[in-house]
Amino acid sequence: DYIIIRPDKWFNNGDSWTVDLDLIGKKENLTDEMVDDIIVIPNPYVVSSIYNEEVYGNRLIFDNLPRECTISIFTATGELVDQIEHGGDRNLDGSTPWDLRNQNGDLVTPGLYFYSIEVSGAKNKVGKFAIIR
Repeated sequence: DYIIIRPDKWFNNGDSWTVDLDLIGKKENLTDEMVDDIIVIPNPYVVSSIYNEEVYGNRLIFDNLPRECTISIFTATGELVDQIEHGGDRNLDGSTPWDLRNQNGDLVTPGLYFYSIEVSGAKNKVGKFAIIR
C-alpha cells in the first residue's frame, strides 16, 4: 500500500518524508510519564483575549491525551461540571476541546477548576486550570 501526498507549499528541493503506516491502529503502551505530559491550553483561559475567541466559540483544549480516556471537570468545591469521553477506534488525535459549558449547556463561571483524566493501564492525571473573564 502507498499514499501520495502533494503539499501546498514546497520547502526545499529534495525534501522527503517517511511514514510508517503499520503504526495506525496499534495498541498504545501507556506509561505514567506519558500521562504526566497531558496539559490544558490555554491556562489560564482569559475570555476577553482575542486569541481565545474563535468563530467556533470559547474552548479549552486538553492536549497530549492517550487514545482513550475519560475527562471529568470539577469546581473547586468538588461539584461535577462536565464529563468528556475521548477516544474510539477512529480517534487518531491526542487532543479534545471543551466548550466551557456544564452538563446543562450553560457557560461556566470564572474561577478555579480541577480535572481528572482516567486512563486504563496507567495512573490517573489530576490537574487544575483557571477561567478569567
